[in-house]
Amino acid sequence: MRSFAATHHLPVEFLPVSNLVRDLPAVYRRHDALLHTAEWNEPFNLHVLEAMACGLPVVGTALAGTLELFRHGENALTYVPGNAEELAARILEIQTQPALRVQMAETAQQEVLTRFNETVVIDQIENHLDTSRQIWTQTAS
Repeated sequence: MRSFAATHHLPVEFLPVSNLVRDLPAVYRRHDALLHTAEWNEPFNLHVLEAMACGLPVVGTALAGTLELFRHGENALTYVPGNAEELAARILEIQTQPALRVQMAETAQQEVLTRFNETVVIDQIENHLDTSRQIWTQTAS
């Protein structure tokens, strides 16, 4: 990737990340948007949540894990996987509509901080484990 960027004189900067917890929020905040360009069903993507939590707007495909997260025009801009023209249109949309970009980023950030904070996730895991234990106890008897 480095040699391709250099050969084609692309304005690409490769940033070192030595400590993910310390360095990653600053890396996200240095950018205008996160492009999530998955073209196949992936499980839940942590990098999308990290970007949203940092207030970075997201343009991406709503597949698998992100299908339950993205709401087009509210907390992200979505496009059909593999449709380069639609992706380009979404990038232009986020670039030319700063108020939309800010609104989406703020909405997404608030949602992530509310729905995926440590307390909420731990409660969900504990509830799941407790429900599993109850079902196991009922079927084992």
